[in-house]
Amino acid sequence: MKCNLGEMDYEPNNNQLGVAIAAALKFRSQKKQCWLVPSGMGKSRIIASIVTIFQSFPRSELKAVYVAFSSDILLETD
Repeated sequence: MKCNLGEMDYEPNNNQLGVAIAAALKFRSQKKQCWLVPSGMGKSRIIASIVTIFQSFPRSELKAVYVAFSSDILLETD
């Protein structure tokens, strides 16, 4: 997965990848999650990593992924 994002010049660092993996693992027991990521910590890369991981899930297990942004500026830039 890291190399897939690396090919797009969007490779997450180890901390960002760790958050994405934790979210995917937690998804097995908790379908609804809220992750708060501080400013400048790589929200875009974490979101891209989570979505990339979720693409490998069976369709019966994952129907939709929703991402909420706290402002229109973040929505536009991410």
